[in-house]
Amino acid sequence: MDWNKLKIFYYVAKHENISAAAKEIHTSQSSLSRHIIHLEERLKLKLFERKSTGLRLTKKGKILYETVQNIVEELDTTQHFLRETPSDIHGILKIEATNSLVNSWLVNYVGEFNTRFPEINLQIIGDDHFLPPDKSHIEVRLRPFMHHTQEDLIQEHLMTWQQKLYAHPSYISNFGFPKDVKELENHRLLSFGEDADIAKPYDEVNWLLRLSSTPTKPYLCINSSYGLFLAAEAGLGIVSLSQESPLLRTSKLMPILPEVVGPRIDIYYIYPKAFRNFKRISVFKEFLKEVIKRDHRPPL
Repeated sequence: MDWNKLKIFYYVAKHENISAAAKEIHTSQSSLSRHIIHLEERLKLKLFERKSTGLRLTKKGKILYETVQNIVEELDTTQHFLRETPSDIHGILKIEATNSLVNSWLVNYVGEFNTRFPEINLQIIGDDHFLPPDKSHIEVRLRPFMHHTQEDLIQEHLMTWQQKLYAHPSYISNFGFPKDVKELENHRLLSFGEDADIAKPYDEVNWLLRLSSTPTKPYLCINSSYGLFLAAEAGLGIVSLSQESPLLRTSKLMPILPEVVGPRIDIYYIYPKAFRNFKRISVFKEFLKEVIKRDHRPPL
């Protein structure tokens, strides 16, 4: 089977649009159309349904696309691997983490890491969505365990964050302390949006809305853990935060209902098995383990 035709099929199938595929790989639409027709004739299969709005993969086309996609991703990883010298402690290290981890934790240690390892250039992406490997070229991910993935990954437990409730003294002054979870129904709770299409950093992110027997309507929704922290700092309501968060070290936020314990969030250091011998990946991992051992504790 002609690999060049399969690559062209991959780009056309990815976009389900001849024009978009031609633009990505810098070739003519007519050339792509001819290649697809020749491939279908060679396989004696119909790979696409032609629609007025573009193309749609047939069932057979989807099977072929998934297979070719895996090959393309493997080749992309291999090419990345061949360009690198695993023993070298330099170069770009591309890291993806949830927005919450980037804004409230990781950013606190970037300066220290850069001072100790100036030849490693960190590129950090904060995103609560999962970024596909063929588009992102991510080397390290910091996030909860990835259960549903076809990637061949090493996932090492890094730390656990315990969620609890907090509020600013100005909020307490205006609205008082809730005596129990039932009284939370009469308080202003800050949360992520509940819409299904809103990316969330972990499951049960809005656990505080479901503590009482009657689910509580949030006073304010912000699709950002750091934004929720700032809202709580402004005295707008009660928020869920990890008790280990560095944000609490200099904050005036006070624990609310300290006996109430929220979800435990396990964070993993995740990277492709193909990169397990890369020195800069192991150096960054050991650095994070060191600062976690040093700093990872509830605030006093």
